[in-house]
Amino acid sequence: MKNTAKIIFPLLILFLQGCGNNTQHNQSRREGNTEPGQGSDASGQGKQLEAIKELPQESVYQMTEEWHDQQGDTIQLKNLRGKIPVLAMVFTHCEFACPRTIADMKKISSEIPPDKASEVIFVLVSFDTERDQPQRLKEFAEMMGLKDNWLLLHGDEEAVRMLSMLLDVKYQKQAGGYFAHSNIVTLLNKEGVIVRQEEGLGLNPGPMLSAISGL
Repeated sequence: MKNTAKIIFPLLILFLQGCGNNTQHNQSRREGNTEPGQGSDASGQGKQLEAIKELPQESVYQMTEEWHDQQGDTIQLKNLRGKIPVLAMVFTHCEFACPRTIADMKKISSEIPPDKASEVIFVLVSFDTERDQPQRLKEFAEMMGLKDNWLLLHGDEEAVRMLSMLLDVKYQKQAGGYFAHSNIVTLLNKEGVIVRQEEGLGLNPGPMLSAISGL
């Protein structure tokens, strides 16, 4: 899994940094079309671009797409910088695999070492861009008993597909609004680089907890 990511990441980062016209357009719209030398706005844009350059090449936080969480707030993945994310891609109408993946993540959460508890955040990113809007994600978080250290994200189709490629998660929409998908839990370090991935259901939390302790 990690070897595959090492091959995929450099190619995708090149795309993110300018090969896609849509990505360039969205970045300009968010940061403004200020020309260099026009005061503080240009300075602020330079600082934003410099911050992106400082990220490791393999960092998921190289993505500049915007997401909406279960509270309706708009974030970018780089806003998680400094945290230790445990992340999975799911959809809320899933009846079997996704609830089990979340149960696996809950087990990890319950055994986090006390000295790491404030740093670890659990992130669920939905495949279902149509139905899993922020209000649905909020209701789902309440239904599943997910606490404040859980972040549920809705993004557009392009952002979801890009993230799935970075994480080597495969998914395909099926009839009736269901998705066939990989079941992978990913651990990122504080810079958004993949540290460990566990695939399957009913995971042993030990290896993931050991990796978290080492960060």
